[in-house]
Amino acid sequence: MLRRLRWCVVLSVILPSTPLSAAWAQRSDATGTIAGVVVATDGGLPLPYSIVSLPSLGLERLTNERGEFALPAPVGSAELFVRHLGYTPARLTITVRAGAVDSMRVSLSRLAVQLSAVQVHAGRVCTKPGVPNAAIDPVFAAVFDQLRQNADQYRLLSQAYPFTYDMERRSSIRYVSGELTTQAIDTVRLGTGTGWRYAPGSVVERSEDPRNRQVIFNIPALIHFADAGFLANHCFFSGGRDTADGSPAVRVDFLAASRLKTPDVDGSMYLDPATFQIRRSVLRLTRIPDETPQIVAVTVVTEFRTIVSSIAIASSISSTHRLAADTTRPVLPMAAYETQRLLRVTFLKIKPSGATPKF
Repeated sequence: MLRRLRWCVVLSVILPSTPLSAAWAQRSDATGTIAGVVVATDGGLPLPYSIVSLPSLGLERLTNERGEFALPAPVGSAELFVRHLGYTPARLTITVRAGAVDSMRVSLSRLAVQLSAVQVHAGRVCTKPGVPNAAIDPVFAAVFDQLRQNADQYRLLSQAYPFTYDMERRSSIRYVSGELTTQAIDTVRLGTGTGWRYAPGSVVERSEDPRNRQVIFNIPALIHFADAGFLANHCFFSGGRDTADGSPAVRVDFLAASRLKTPDVDGSMYLDPATFQIRRSVLRLTRIPDETPQIVAVTVVTEFRTIVSSIAIASSISSTHRLAADTTRPVLPMAAYETQRLLRVTFLKIKPSGATPKF
């Protein structure tokens, strides 16, 4: 049975390009520059790696380690959107002058929300997927925006500072007897994009090789929480105040849409209540594929650590495949595990200031 058991967890990161609008391209002969610095209202300290964007042009950038930015823009009125994790976003209308550099100082205030205690809702189903409605629950909508911003900042970091990361991977089997046996230990090098994009029905893939039949579970990563396809096929709920590893946390729960008939994921994301930086995710496969009847349940837990100010990456990933087993037979496997532990990050071009390359 062990030899026939094939399983794999694939973590995917999508790095979509951000093309400039055709209108901007046509007006490239009449542009100016918007330059400035993003700071905290309280104390005036710079906010490094903030997101600065011109939504009408589809242009967004990270500030540098000193909170500074510079964006080319067409002449005329433009809306500047500035975000930093843990702070209330700011929208500013500015006038861009041809050939000029218009400087500004953008101050952001700490985000303050009052959340209720941990919430448990048994039997909840997802019939109206999509992002939370700010008109119905403005507090949770603000928290959810912070979760999406975690994904956006990671995406922009990957674009501005491409990197690979090395993970120590360990596979093991636990038997009915309680014995735990290590099957393999190796090191894998992963990039920031693997080409997999979330879509309904894509979480489980089947190998087409008749000599190597495999079922691959594509586990959505943090980046997918800002992906339109994922948002359109899941409902999001406030889990209120909770804990993660004994420390206070803000929990965001999500469910796959009930109309989906193929395997997908439900789960929870845990954010730091002060900074709103992601700390943990727990994902569960919603349906077991027919090809793997020996698998009863699949759970993947990811822990995150900061790589630069306010931006986190996965530092450990633990997947558990619970197996159907006759509990009277000690020699049968009852669970299969794979753990991945981050060893190091290698920046391929330039390294952002303050980055932590080793863990």
